[in-house]
Amino acid sequence: NVKTSSNSAAANLAIDGDFSTCWTSNTAQANGQYFIANLGVRRTFNHITLYNNNSPNDYPRGYILYVSNDGVNWTQKASGQGTANQTDIWPGPQSAQFIRITQ
Repeated sequence: NVKTSSNSAAANLAIDGDFSTCWTSNTAQANGQYFIANLGVRRTFNHITLYNNNSPNDYPRGYILYVSNDGVNWTQKASGQGTANQTDIWPGPQSAQFIRITQ
């Protein structure tokens, strides 16, 4: 389950596991844009990759990573600058059901 600030109808393409598809916001990058993934259950992770080779100019110029276990209360875990083609986010070991990336 995915929710975004724009073009939510196509957002599941971001997590479909198929590198030939991609999600795009269909709008210019702006502060406050977000992408939220509900993992269904609490999962442990330490790395997130934003892979955008199919749309190399469509990446967050800056990002803040938040995690939550209820989708309401969020804790910031990482921030940084995005890069064309692939952005790797390394927040360290995390356990959460929801992941939000905000521009």
